[in-house]
Amino acid sequence: MIGAILRPMVPLTIKATATDPDGSVTRVRFYVDGVSIGRDETAPYEQVWLFPQLGTHVLTAVAKDDRDATTMSAPVTVKVANNTPPAVSMTSPADGSSYTADPASIVLTANATDDRAVAKVEFFADAISVGVKSAPDVALGSSYSMAWSAPVGAHTLYAIATDDAGATTTSAAVGITVNAPPPPPPPPPPPGDPTTAPLVQQSNLVLEGAFRVPDGVFGNPNLNVFQAARASFSFGGTSLAYNAANNSLFIVGHDQAQLVAEIDIPSAFLPSSTIVGLNIASFRQTFSDVTDLKMESVNPDPVGNPTATPKIGGLLPYENKLYASDYLYYDGTGSQRLSHFVSDQNLALTGDAQGPFQVQRADCDPLLNTNCLGAGFFDGYFGMVPLEWQSAFGGPVLNGNCCLGVISRTSYGPSLFTTDPALLGSTIPLPAKPLVYYPTAHPLLEPGLTPCLTTACASIVDGWSLTSTLFNGTTEIRGVVFPQGTRSVLFFGRHGGAGDSPAIPGGGRFCYGPGTADPALVGQLDPADPLQIDRFCYDREDLSKGVHGYPYKYYVWAYDANDLAKVSKGQADPWSVRPYNVWSLNLPFSTTGITRLGGAAYDAANGRIYVAQYQTDGGASGTSSLPLIYVYKLQLP
Repeated sequence: MIGAILRPMVPLTIKATATDPDGSVTRVRFYVDGVSIGRDETAPYEQVWLFPQLGTHVLTAVAKDDRDATTMSAPVTVKVANNTPPAVSMTSPADGSSYTADPASIVLTANATDDRAVAKVEFFADAISVGVKSAPDVALGSSYSMAWSAPVGAHTLYAIATDDAGATTTSAAVGITVNAPPPPPPPPPPPGDPTTAPLVQQSNLVLEGAFRVPDGVFGNPNLNVFQAARASFSFGGTSLAYNAANNSLFIVGHDQAQLVAEIDIPSAFLPSSTIVGLNIASFRQTFSDVTDLKMESVNPDPVGNPTATPKIGGLLPYENKLYASDYLYYDGTGSQRLSHFVSDQNLALTGDAQGPFQVQRADCDPLLNTNCLGAGFFDGYFGMVPLEWQSAFGGPVLNGNCCLGVISRTSYGPSLFTTDPALLGSTIPLPAKPLVYYPTAHPLLEPGLTPCLTTACASIVDGWSLTSTLFNGTTEIRGVVFPQGTRSVLFFGRHGGAGDSPAIPGGGRFCYGPGTADPALVGQLDPADPLQIDRFCYDREDLSKGVHGYPYKYYVWAYDANDLAKVSKGQADPWSVRPYNVWSLNLPFSTTGITRLGGAAYDAANGRIYVAQYQTDGGASGTSSLPLIYVYKLQLP
């Protein structure tokens, strides 16, 4: 081999091949630096070079045939030198590395080179061999790796490389530590009576921190031009859904596009007095249309009502599928019936969405029109029913909505039903068992009030208390959570118009009309109203015509699951149930837009509730109107 390095005084066999086209080869003589060291008269032609000396030498061979003709081979230059031991170093793991597992799966890697060839690399842990590699990871490479299961404790690792001459070199040692993982949580206590579980109160929800969502446009190639321009969280952050498989959140983005993304929840929720000091979530899946452009099909009259504007009301990862409910922002005729979709949780897939499908009370009789409800009672938030309550509630999943525009098509307070979404599409309509809802004929009133269903009532909506601390026209409910180990069903949203705000023009009471931030206009007729009926309402957040109740508060409505179970069993009417408590949710950062929650989601394994605050984070530009996600820890005595 040209350029080969040989060892001094180590006999070496030199080989040659020789042929003769018109006769026969009679011998081959071998030369070192022009000096013959012997000959071979039979093939294969070989000669032992007995005592190679240090230095560079030229090897040749001369073949002679049966007519005494000779031919010399091309010269081969070799070098005879003393053996240089191999070089070796540990490249992984790094010195000081720490692992938490029992055992820890570690890949040991060393880099070994030699002036000739590395014969093997042997790995040692605490002076005990744990494995040998005789070939590099890649042909002609210098990296040697092997897997090792490391027990708990401190370990000293090194490698010994051996070359083809038997010379060895030991690498510098590295130290690692394998820590035992924390013990698993204790098993849950034996199932007791869930009807005696504690009720959640305001003090049981402890704010752990908050985190931000990514700022910018993050679409995928499957979006159309309109969607791609709005593939962001600006003016979004609704319909939160916790995905336990990934410790992540599905969440709806920009209000105009209604696209869905999945973000990983940060590992830490840093306390910070400023939004810019909070951690930012990362994308697991960028924005996609989970309905495959079918969202408009929930509108039963796209010609007569082209501005109905469908929106996603809720998301639910369940049984390896992603379920979505869609409501019409404005359904003046209350005619929406179809509302629910199902698709794969892989947002990159297209063409897999099925729906929309109808959800309806299981006892609905369409011929007699009894117990039948419109989509406005079902096309919103989702939640999970704890296992110990599924029998009493009649299903595994919570689903409902509340307080949409054109209130007669929905519930005057929270509606809630149990369903099994896995039956969506195979059982039509999907049956729903009622737990609570308040139809037009049965709005929930303050204690001592009686229903009034005639135009003689002062209320803008018959039977509804304008200054109710429970519900009125400003009420919004965006999420539901049933915490495990409790008997509380919590609704999250916002409420206003309860009065008792003397610093606010109009006292902060409920009001219907165009909004104004000018105190001088409050109570004055709107000159733009051709009928001269509507009067201005004070509202620094919303100047549109409609219901107002500034200042608004983030709100929690808490219901006793025992009361809801009675409805499920037919022992009480769904409109007879009252919350056992309501309270405001005081968030540390102020909204830059409208006081509104985007949604709420529940991590049962860690007892965390995630709440999205609408239009709070300005992002890098300061004008992005991004949501902020708060993290509450449920702490029970």
